[in-house]
Amino acid sequence: MSGSDNVAAARKFIELMVTGKDYDNWGPMIAEDAQFLKPFHPPGFPKKTAGRTDWVNTARESFKVIEEFHWIDLDLHNTDEPSVVYGTAKSTAKLSGGRTYENEYVLIVKFEGGLVKEFWEYLDPLPVMESFAKETDGAD
Repeated sequence: MSGSDNVAAARKFIELMVTGKDYDNWGPMIAEDAQFLKPFHPPGFPKKTAGRTDWVNTARESFKVIEEFHWIDLDLHNTDEPSVVYGTAKSTAKLSGGRTYENEYVLIVKFEGGLVKEFWEYLDPLPVMESFAKETDGAD
């Protein structure tokens, strides 16, 4: 695929993935041995998900506490390496129990054979800890 095709594919994948529910459409966009790398995720949250099956299953669990998730200003670009797309975004989400979650991201998507091979998500871990820890443990 060309760089512009990869930008379009990355956008579609990133937007479908955060619905948390459309697994039949975004799951096949991931290579069997793909990795979801989240180096800044806080303790208690996985920093790496390896393989399509594990990635989809982890997303199913994660989205049990997310009612709605929306990207704001998802801005993706080609790089000098045609298989790599990078971008920035902000998000807002409504969590079960009425809480909200907002964050900012740097995203990197690497393709191989037209499929997502690696997805890097850099974010601020503090909003994750503040919003999701409360959701998962029931604390106020």
